[in-house]
Amino acid sequence: YISRKSLYGGLDTYRNLFVAFTAAVCLLILTYLWFSRRLISQPVRRLVDSLREVENGRLDVRIDHKTNDEFGYLYTSFNQMAESLEKLFEINYQQRVLAQEAELRQLQAQINPHFLHNSFFILYRMAKDEDYENISEFLTYLSDYYRYITRNASMEVDMEAEDGHARRYVQIQLVRFKKRISAAFAPLPEKYKGLKVPRLILQPLLENAFNHGLKETASDGMLRV
Repeated sequence: YISRKSLYGGLDTYRNLFVAFTAAVCLLILTYLWFSRRLISQPVRRLVDSLREVENGRLDVRIDHKTNDEFGYLYTSFNQMAESLEKLFEINYQQRVLAQEAELRQLQAQINPHFLHNSFFILYRMAKDEDYENISEFLTYLSDYYRYITRNASMEVDMEAEDGHARRYVQIQLVRFKKRISAAFAPLPEKYKGLKVPRLILQPLLENAFNHGLKETASDGMLRV
């Protein structure tokens, strides 16, 4: 007989060494995976999340990165791209606003001569009928109307001022259509009085109502605002 200790004593030593080396290797693998996640996965995830924010419209997103490595280069490029997109978006927005203002000015320029021609025709008809009292009232409306148009070059006005201009415009048109058409204005809500709106935004709507909705009305026409 040979004792078990004499036969397997050396193997026990190697088995313990094998277990120790296996544990060390597993620890090294876990450490490597942790550093890989920290050095690669997290920066990639951070970049992807920032790209998604830009995709959702947040152009002010910037990534801070202090180390000078490959991700530092990527983050710097991303920040430059986001900044360029933000500037391009702002330039595009300003160009669209300027284009809309130019279109609005063109429409206003088309409205004013046409309306002035109609106003002179109304004055001619009233003078021919010797309706001097209404001529005076009509000229007051007309004076206020053109004062509103020419006194300020700003494209935006308060809704309260635009509402007053619309009322004067309707009064002028009621003189034109005499007793065929009447108008009723609802009070302007308090919360809308200070609202900024484009100049002459209401007049084209009212003019269309007169010219296309009520022009052929023989009597009892009503315009409700």
